[in-house]
Amino acid sequence: MIKAISTIIGTFIGAGFASGKEIYLFFYRYGIWGIIGIIISSLTIGYIIFKVINISKNNEINNYNNFIDYIIKNKIIKIILNNIIEIFLIISFCVMISGFCAFLKQEFNIKIIISYICILIFCYIILRKNINGIAKINNILIPLIIFTIIFITLKNVDNPYTILQKNIINNNLNFKFIIDSILYANYNLLTIIPILITIKNFITKKRNIKYVSLLCTSIILVLSISIFTILSQGNSNLKNIEMPIVYIVREYGLIYKYIYCLIIGISIFTTAISAGYGYLQKYENNRKKYNKRIIFLMISTIISIPIGFSKLIEILYPVFGFIGLIQSYYIIKMRTKLK
Repeated sequence: MIKAISTIIGTFIGAGFASGKEIYLFFYRYGIWGIIGIIISSLTIGYIIFKVINISKNNEINNYNNFIDYIIKNKIIKIILNNIIEIFLIISFCVMISGFCAFLKQEFNIKIIISYICILIFCYIILRKNINGIAKINNILIPLIIFTIIFITLKNVDNPYTILQKNIINNNLNFKFIIDSILYANYNLLTIIPILITIKNFITKKRNIKYVSLLCTSIILVLSISIFTILSQGNSNLKNIEMPIVYIVREYGLIYKYIYCLIIGISIFTTAISAGYGYLQKYENNRKKYNKRIIFLMISTIISIPIGFSKLIEILYPVFGFIGLIQSYYIIKMRTKLK
C-alpha cells in the first residue's frame, strides 16, 4: 500500500507543482476561492483514483490500452483519446526535462546543455527498470518531499488567520475557479491513470483501495494548501516568475533555499519517470520495442527546450485538462462495486 501511495504522489508532484507555478496559475490568483478550488480538485483526483484501481482490480486489467478498451466502446473516440493521451505523456516528460533545465539555469546558472544531458542519463537508467524499480525510488524520495514542504510551511509562514484575511480582501467571486480546479485535476489524472493500472498489484487487499484513495486525497490537499500558503508570503508580483516558491523560500535563508532546491529536483525527476513509464508501459512485453521507445522519448525532449517551462504549463496543460475530462467522464460512468 505504501508503494502505491508513494508512486501516485510521485507522479502528481512535478516541477510545476513543487515550484508553485501550477498552484499560482490554477488557484492562488483566485484568493480564498482558490482554496475551495484545491479542495474540489483533490476530491476529484481521489475519487478517480478509487474508481480506476477498482475497475482494474475487478476486471484484471493489466495495461492502459486494455483499460481504455474496457471503459470506451466507441472505436473512433477510443483511438483519438488513446493517441492524445500518448502525446500528453510525451509532452509531460518533456515539460519535466524543460523544468529541470530552467530550474538549474535560474538558481545555479548551470548551462542548459549540461543539465539536459544529466537528467536524460538518469531517466534512461531508471526507465530501463520495471515499475518495481520506480516504486523503490518513490518510496525513498516522496516521504522526504512531503515532510520538507510541510516543515517549511509550518516553520516560516504567518498564522492561518493572517493568510485567510489576506486572501479575502479585495477578492470577488469568480466562478472560473471551479473550471480551473476541474481542469487541474484532470490534466494530472492523464499522467496518474496509466500508473494506477500498473501499481494495482501493490494493493493486495481490495478494501485497501479506499485507504489508498483517501490518503492520496489528503496528501495532495495538504501539500497544495501548503504551497498556496507559502505563495501568500510573497511580497511581489509572482506572475512572471518561473519558480515562485524558490523565489519566496530564499528569503527564509540560504539553508531553506538549498533544501527546497533539492525538493524541486527530486519532484521533477519522479514525475518525469512516471510520465515516461506511463508512455512506455504498453510496450513492456516487447523488450526490443520498449528500448526503442525509450530512445524516441529521449530525442523528443529536444523540442521542449526552446519553448520554456512556464509557457508549456500555461498553454498546454489547460488544453489537456479538457481531454482528461473526457476520460474522467467515461470512468465515472462505469459502474463498479464499492469494495
